[in-house]
Amino acid sequence: MNGEVVHWHFGGGMDLTPYFLYPEDATSWHRNALLACDNESQYRLFKRQCDEYFFLQHREEARGIGGLFFDDLNEPDFETCLNLALRVCRQFQRAYQVIFMKRKSSSWTAEDETWMLSRRSRYAEF
Repeated sequence: MNGEVVHWHFGGGMDLTPYFLYPEDATSWHRNALLACDNESQYRLFKRQCDEYFFLQHREEARGIGGLFFDDLNEPDFETCLNLALRVCRQFQRAYQVIFMKRKSSSWTAEDETWMLSRRSRYAEF
């Protein structure tokens, strides 16, 4: 590359938001997030980063139920980082599909819809 300095990095993650909190969905979500990681230590790091990054300080609330977040990830090497990003994508799909299939026929009230729209507006605040 003619002495050119090449910089690359990966950023991404998974969080469930907006959401109606069903404890069993949250447990399943985090179990899938852990499976995306190389080990429990990496999971704890990315979970903490997610909890911190997506915390709305002015409201003193989390934007979602948490999950994984990483940015500027470029160690130990490209292949390792790429494989992690791909695993996160696959586990997000698996985790979300389970919840979707379980909840797709659920009914909701006008109050539920108002709450969900309010939670969606957090994106603009973020």
